[in-house]
Amino acid sequence: MSAAPEAASGFTGRTILDDAWRLEDFSGRRVGLLGPGREVAAVAPVLLRSAERVVVFLEEPDWLLPAG
Repeated sequence: MSAAPEAASGFTGRTILDDAWRLEDFSGRRVGLLGPGREVAAVAPVLLRSAERVVVFLEEPDWLLPAG
């Protein structure tokens, strides 16, 4: 995702685009993920380890197969 969608224009919190995202501690924070399923599937497991709450907003569903 190269830019935040217009629907998120009223959001006043911190925004991190997936191409600039780096591992960091989200302990005690509420995190919203907005994007297609493949990006959410890549990032969500890491965020779920520390964030207080993770809410996912899917732009479009993708077909994903479990790894392994």
